[in-house]
Amino acid sequence: MNLELLQKICGLAAPSSGEGAVRDCVIDLLKDVADEIKVDPLGSVIARKKGAGPKVMFACHMDQPSFMINFIDKDGFLRFSHMGKLAFEQIRGQRVVFQNDPPGESLRSVMTGVIACEKIRDKQQASMIHLYMDAGFRSREEAEKHIAIGGLCVFAGETVIDGRKIISPGLGRAGAFVLAETAKAMQSSPNDMYFVFNAQREVDFAGAKASVWTVSPDYAVCFDLAPSHDIPSPEIQQLPVRAGNGAAIKIKDSSVICHPGLIHFIEDTAKENGVRVQFEISESFQSGAGPVHTANGGVPAGGVSIPARGIDSAHPIALLSDIEESLRLALHLAQKPFENLV
Repeated sequence: MNLELLQKICGLAAPSSGEGAVRDCVIDLLKDVADEIKVDPLGSVIARKKGAGPKVMFACHMDQPSFMINFIDKDGFLRFSHMGKLAFEQIRGQRVVFQNDPPGESLRSVMTGVIACEKIRDKQQASMIHLYMDAGFRSREEAEKHIAIGGLCVFAGETVIDGRKIISPGLGRAGAFVLAETAKAMQSSPNDMYFVFNAQREVDFAGAKASVWTVSPDYAVCFDLAPSHDIPSPEIQQLPVRAGNGAAIKIKDSSVICHPGLIHFIEDTAKENGVRVQFEISESFQSGAGPVHTANGGVPAGGVSIPARGIDSAHPIALLSDIEESLRLALHLAQKPFENLV
């Protein structure tokens, strides 16, 4: 497995609507192996490898949990809205890196700040509305020289890979790594394959909602993270996903019940090729399979997920073995005919 590429893709900064750096990376990786590449109006990348069979879409996302500046007070402190599911207790005190330019361009700045919280008498009442960003400014006028209303930022932090795991603010792009490597390694396919790298997952799956209509697939498999249920918490011990148990075949999350035919097809493919898998049932997590399966009159959809701990935090963690099993499964699926599954 190409750990250098995994680190590069996850290490890029890509707030929702500012995925340019990842988009450029994906296009550069696939320009010599795809038959067609286009970028849709929302910024999603659609790479096609032509085949004679059914139209199959493999989808992932390019963005990451991020923040948008919506107010600068007289003392130069920044109020913000967040994009993506983030937990208050996980983000307070975290560093962020800002984008100086208006939304829509790659993150280029090294302007940083810290997420702080107002002083509150009853700390149990603290919530997202009490958070602000401190970037060291002393006035609104000083802040406005560097930060624009509508400016974007993401969690700051190095992407770290050791012998068995990866920790990264951009870990959600492990799915993009899986798709890019699959498209590169796949010599041919009995299917008409579309590898879709969606923009704006963290804004109600906007990219997925648009690209599925562009591709109009016969089948879809969505690649993303899934919350690992092996962390200390009595509420989630009875859910099935565990880090280290392999790729997770999605059965259900709060946005989709996957098509039974695809669930069995993915499971059979894993068994035939010795890929370690488990099953995913998530009660609150959503995925790109949600908007995909209800589009265009209905699309049979499935999912392959990488278990991740701290999925709603600044620094989620995944085991490399689970990413590798997801990659193996994706490649075997791409080379197997999607026939008579409905």
